[in-house]
Amino acid sequence: MSNQMRYDANKKSALPAYLIWFFAGAFGGHRFYCGQKHAFTMLIGMIVSIILAGRGIASVGILVFCIWAFIDVFYIHK
Repeated sequence: MSNQMRYDANKKSALPAYLIWFFAGAFGGHRFYCGQKHAFTMLIGMIVSIILAGRGIASVGILVFCIWAFIDVFYIHK
């Protein structure tokens, strides 16, 4: 199998990535779909931020991960 055929077979569609981003963007769902390595960072970071925010601290973390997810929307097509 040629490299171009492998690339075409593994290429992800943008529409599902945008839908996943819309519903689970702050948790890195779109990054899991695209196979990006920072998906676990977003997931664990957001979960920890939510747990800490429930105790009255680290609500800044939630804001950081939401901003990160917002910025990702401009890079999904790549």
